[in-house]
Order: sequence, then structure tokens, then C-alpha cells
Amino acid sequence: MFFINRVPKQPSSQLPSRVIQAIAAGDYATACDALQAMSCTPKQRDVLGVCFIRAGRFQSAVELYKSMCLLHNTTMLRPGIEDSVKINYATAVLLAGRPSGALEILADVVNHSNDEELVLRTAIKEWERSLSFWQRLDWRLNRIQPPNTCVTINGTLGMLPSGLLESASSSRPESDAEQTPPPIAA
Repeated sequence: MFFINRVPKQPSSQLPSRVIQAIAAGDYATACDALQAMSCTPKQRDVLGVCFIRAGRFQSAVELYKSMCLLHNTTMLRPGIEDSVKINYATAVLLAGRPSGALEILADVVNHSNDEELVLRTAIKEWERSLSFWQRLDWRLNRIQPPNTCVTINGTLGMLPSGLLESASSSRPESDAEQTPPPIAA
């Protein structure tokens, strides 16, 4: 047959410029739609998760990170997951209303000097101080959070890969109408 030697095309690790531009513009819903339409590498799936978080689709982010980070049919994190991915997963879990789950994920972070981890831990501490005496006691003794828990995080949500937005300014427009013609030599 003709197709025996054909190898399926592997997805590129780079993001399309339209996704980078949507993220730079704060249009996370458009970035989510574009990333969902393509087959993604793990790094691109992490960016999709951050876009879900920033678009307010916390449960979608939790499901995405669950499939990326957890061993099949367990609640244990896969070995070798980067700290930034763990922190993004913890952010999604926290914003979905489960601070105890976020703390369990953060316990597996290796580099504890990360600013984003500190922001999450601080947000949980502030939320804990807002609980009533009995709720706080139940939280500290049993790690049971009250129903409809809402934790507020100050700052930007999720960690995008470093250098992602810097490449938005250097990325070229995709349509020919937006491109400027080259100068004519005299």
C-alpha cells in the first residue's frame, strides 16, 4: 500500500501567531478555541490550561490538567511534571473551589522559591482568615472547606512559558493584507 511508510505529522512546539496575539490582547476565549482545534504538545496544552483559567473556565482547566498531571486512574501526580505545570494545576483547582486539593498539589512543588506558589499559599491563608471560627476549626483539623468556597487571588492567574508574550511583538501578521511591501531599491 501507499500509506505504510507515511508518518503522521507531529505537532509543532511553537504556538501559532494568532494564539500568541490573542493572549497578548487578553482574548483568552479566542486562544482557547484556536488551541482546542489543533493537536497540542504538552507545552501547548499547558498554555491552553492557562487560557482556560484566565477565561474563567476553571473546571475545563482542572479536567485538562488532571489528564496531564495525574497517573491513570489515580490521584497521584506523574513523576517529572514541571513545577510551573503543578502550580497552574493548583491554581485551577483552587479557583474551582477546592483549596485542600490545591495545597496537596503544591506540596509536590520542588522549587519553593516560586513567586506564583507564594501567591497561591497567601490567597489560601487570607481565605482561611475569612472563615468563621467553626469553619476554620473544621478546615484546620479535617481539611474540609465550606460549600461554595471562593478564594480570591490577587494578580495574574496562571504561569505562561517565559518569552511567550515577547514573541508576540516579533511575530509576523498572518494575512497578506496586513503585511507592508518591501522597500523598492532605486
